[in-house]
Amino acid sequence: MKTTPHASAIVAAARRHLVSLGVKQRGRSRFWQDDRGWFLIGVEFQPSSFAKGSYLNVGCCWLWHVQPHFSFDLGHREEGFYRFTSSSEWEPIAERLAQRASELVQDYRLRFRSPTDLAAHYERHDPATFWDRYHAAIACGLTNQIGRAQALFRTAAAEASPTSPQWLKDGAERCVALNADLADPIEFRRAIEAEVERGRSLMKLPEVHAPLAA
Repeated sequence: MKTTPHASAIVAAARRHLVSLGVKQRGRSRFWQDDRGWFLIGVEFQPSSFAKGSYLNVGCCWLWHVQPHFSFDLGHREEGFYRFTSSSEWEPIAERLAQRASELVQDYRLRFRSPTDLAAHYERHDPATFWDRYHAAIACGLTNQIGRAQALFRTAAAEASPTSPQWLKDGAERCVALNADLADPIEFRRAIEAEVERGRSLMKLPEVHAPLAA
């Protein structure tokens, strides 16, 4: 596959700043991921279909949402579009984007060392969307905040109606099932650990089989 000069500069800069952190490039793409076991930190040097250059997107994907692809469940666009004009002007831009990505990866690592940190995040930032409530409910359930987890699952499930898109209906059904699992916190934890393993398998990540720390 032919590589353009501006894409090569991004890859080179990313390797300088991200590889030493253990962040890995996905194939030969402009997407890099940091595997944290129960979640991924994703770094995307997103191209544009209109011009050569790059955006910078960095965020987290909670792996108990079983899917075959990365989703920005928290975080996303960090830098607007930078247009490539010449190699001499582009190289310092690529370097700055990679440096910024490195800083954000390290920040997310510190902010979310366990589901307890995620539950605390959603306590400070009231979840306003279905998926935010879903993730907050799981984080609360894993940290024995059973009442809050149940309330969040109920609120999320109530968003679905007969005319809702299928993904929301499916998500609401999953909320009801997980809410029932909360009757036994140990079984709930096992269910979420199984979801994480399924999510990792679909995203072609290695098995971890490690209990989720609170």
